[in-house]
Amino acid sequence: MGGSWFEIGDRHDISWFTEANRDTGDDHIEAVVVRRRAEPGAARPSVRPSTPAPGMWASVGNGPDQVRYSRERDVVAVRGREFPVPADGRALLVLIDERTATGEPSFETHAVDAPSVQRDSRDAGASRDERVARIHAHHREAREVWHRWLNEQPLIRSFLVD
Repeated sequence: MGGSWFEIGDRHDISWFTEANRDTGDDHIEAVVVRRRAEPGAARPSVRPSTPAPGMWASVGNGPDQVRYSRERDVVAVRGREFPVPADGRALLVLIDERTATGEPSFETHAVDAPSVQRDSRDAGASRDERVARIHAHHREAREVWHRWLNEQPLIRSFLVD
């Protein structure tokens, strides 16, 4: 089970995509895209669902700022470019800076270590309500772990402070 997450700040947007590790079942971050807007408070992308591209894609945002992830192809697509997700278990980090002299965004990519969040084993005897509660608790826990990592990851921190 994977997920698409999106956060909007005053000066930046952060999108990230998670997947279940095919071997362990733990959830981990596959890709993070951080966009620094040209001006604080500038137009923010809509988070409405968008028209899907051919194939299986997870997406956040809409229009030119839409960020898409394909598990099938192991790529992230943004602004007409595709970036491969590392095959070695690390996460793809894409930093997009719109504060450039030319007005065209600059792109920087990195392969970074990111945390995984262990899933509880499934309890076949649990009621539907118990299973739903466990899923919600897992999502809260995972979001807390990933938020902490996003706030502490050195490349992201230095990019957002500039």
